[in-house]
Amino acid sequence: MLVHTDRRSGKIEQLLASPHVAVHVFDPRARLQVRIFGIASVHHDDRIADDAWAATRPNSRAGYAQVQPPGERLQIGLKTGPTLPLTAGQHDAQARINFAVIVIQATSMDWLHLAATGHRRALFERTSDGRITGDWLAP
Repeated sequence: MLVHTDRRSGKIEQLLASPHVAVHVFDPRARLQVRIFGIASVHHDDRIADDAWAATRPNSRAGYAQVQPPGERLQIGLKTGPTLPLTAGQHDAQARINFAVIVIQATSMDWLHLAATGHRRALFERTSDGRITGDWLAP
């Protein structure tokens, strides 16, 4: 799993300190919950980041060019938030400096399907030799 992020985000420091992650996704229409557990690696100045950047749409790059790091508190009294450069390609050099990719190598996945006729739950795990095993669990 690949996740694009700003390298100045607080999560980068957290992942470098401890790469263990959990991702929780719920689709209410499908009534499906998935929890993925894994190990994350951060990529900024390497081919993984370069390839991801090349595949990113130009208009999606603007957010990485903002001056303030994500989550930074802004000046009190500011009536509007900061505006991002919206011209595709105009700030690509700065945006690329701030761009990072988090690669999550899944070690296990807990799958839960909610249904009026009965819930179903399964656990899938990656073994040390790379095989995937699965077991049904009590919901």
